[in-house]
Amino acid sequence: MANEKADKLKDFRKNIDKIDGEILKLLADRFTIVKKIGKYKRFNGVKIFDKERENQILNKIKIESRKYKTNEKYIENIFKSIIKNSKEIQK
Repeated sequence: MANEKADKLKDFRKNIDKIDGEILKLLADRFTIVKKIGKYKRFNGVKIFDKERENQILNKIKIESRKYKTNEKYIENIFKSIIKNSKEIQK
């Protein structure tokens, strides 16, 4: 019985590891685009910080998170961190 529980936990962790890899790949893809946006903004004299765009992203994410029945606050915090780091990358 204890072995079955350990196997189940191992399976859960294996799935988490796979998902983490997918998240990492997607973040790497996002940050590659963010770098291009930063270059574009510098070349064209556009400010890095765009509060309206940031609000659009966060509002869209809140709506999307409801589809997946996730905690909106957790998702919002994650995306605030992604946005913060994206602005740093653009600098």
